Amino acid sequence: MSDALMVYVTVPTKEVADRISEITLQENLVACTNLIPGMESRYWWRGKIEISQEFVLILKTDRLHFDKVRERILTIHLYELPCIVAWPLTHGHPPYLQWLKGSL
Repeated sequence: MSDALMVYVTVPTKEVADRISEITLQENLVACTNLIPGMESRYWWRGKIEISQEFVLILKTDRLHFDKVRERILTIHLYELPCIVAWPLTHGHPPYLQWLKGSL
């Protein structure tokens, strides 16, 4: 089983996504990031339904780096309660998973 993780983060602007991506890559906390523009989020916040335009940031890392990635994102992120969640990569193309592991 791989110890690789996909970390899913929503952010308010491309600038925040770019900053998180650049810093986590420069600090070698992640092997790769993907920025997905144009997401509409609908969610409960303080008793009412909110609608926001956001960007999705997906970061590839491993279990050993997750806490540092999360903490680093929290120093940059603008939201009071940011979405930072991860799921394990239990299956994948073995050469890709090896590359990911070797990049951290």
